[in-house]
Amino acid sequence: MTPPVHQRKSRADDQRKEEREPGKTDQTEYQLTGKLVVIGKSDMATIKLRGWFKPKVAAQITKRDDGFYIGKGDKVPSVNGIPISGPTRLNEGDIIEVAGVKLNFNFRD
Repeated sequence: MTPPVHQRKSRADDQRKEEREPGKTDQTEYQLTGKLVVIGKSDMATIKLRGWFKPKVAAQITKRDDGFYIGKGDKVPSVNGIPISGPTRLNEGDIIEVAGVKLNFNFRD
């Protein structure tokens, strides 16, 4: 009886796998302190997406006098499962999904 052969993964294999997995960001929580928050892979992004095929600007969140709004970037985000057609006001507990990443929008004092 021949023992099973296990393929050993290199560190590079692990990195490639991690970069291909959907839903990866560089942090688990973000505080929206500026007037503009970019979600994407660009250097100016506040919420940095990880992965080979993530867009530089997937979406953007802007702070206005009457609240926070999410708008399109290179991708169309959805709020609570509904794709947005233009700037959409965010409410407490909204689930934002864009470029394979899900974010929960919450207010804190």
